[in-house]
Amino acid sequence: MRKILSVLSILFLLTNNSWATVGWQKILPQTSENPQAISPDVQENNNALDLMLQNYRDGYLTITLTSTSAITIGAGGVMLSNSGGSTRLMVANTSTTTMSSTNIDTGSISPSSTYYIYAYASSTTATTFSVIYSASSTSPTGITYYAQLGKFTTDGSSNFAGASSNIQTSPTPTSLGTSWTAGTPYQNLTGRTIQVICYASSYYNGSFMFSNITGLIGASSASTTVTQWEFNGNASTADGISGNIVFNVPNGWYWEVSNNAVEGHLATINRIEAWQE
Repeated sequence: MRKILSVLSILFLLTNNSWATVGWQKILPQTSENPQAISPDVQENNNALDLMLQNYRDGYLTITLTSTSAITIGAGGVMLSNSGGSTRLMVANTSTTTMSSTNIDTGSISPSSTYYIYAYASSTTATTFSVIYSASSTSPTGITYYAQLGKFTTDGSSNFAGASSNIQTSPTPTSLGTSWTAGTPYQNLTGRTIQVICYASSYYNGSFMFSNITGLIGASSASTTVTQWEFNGNASTADGISGNIVFNVPNGWYWEVSNNAVEGHLATINRIEAWQE
């Protein structure tokens, strides 16, 4: 009889010390439970929380290309993990963080490349995060606790050319118009479709005039007309005319705004803006 009781006791302990990763059981642990059952209950709920929180991100944490040498990461919180996922760190920044070309994990930045942006911390006591970028899409070199936030590309001169968050859905400006020039082709390397808006104006120069602002796009070159703003007139109607063109450019495609005049003066390009969608 003692042997039977001993075997039953061992089986009871083994049964109560096992758990499965299932959904959160909000009624556990209960005060009526055997103390031996509390630990497995807590571990089971801990596993459920870990499943939900392992990719946790709070706040905006937007990825914004602010210049050819700077990318800003918005304020907010993020869950960092080690490579095996056995340690989770909840950290948050209350203000934006700026990343420059020097914030690389190893080596130096290269032209015409894609890099991945990571939030990271150096210790388990950290409450805020720093930012680093890496050529690796899985883990930055030399960093223990990290989470990938997004990515960016470089142009042929190793300048920042486009950036995007891996969860961001709201529009983010890529430029306020200072980088774009009429008559120059550009490639959209933001990782997203962009919307180009060109504002222009024209005026009468004493004779018949014809102003033509054209938006061009193409997969390999800016060769297809997608929109135009045209005005032709005479002395009574041609003074102080203004307008704009708007068109979308898929990621990887080329685009250009051309400015032509058949007669009279070229229109004045007031500004060209490009926005991520």
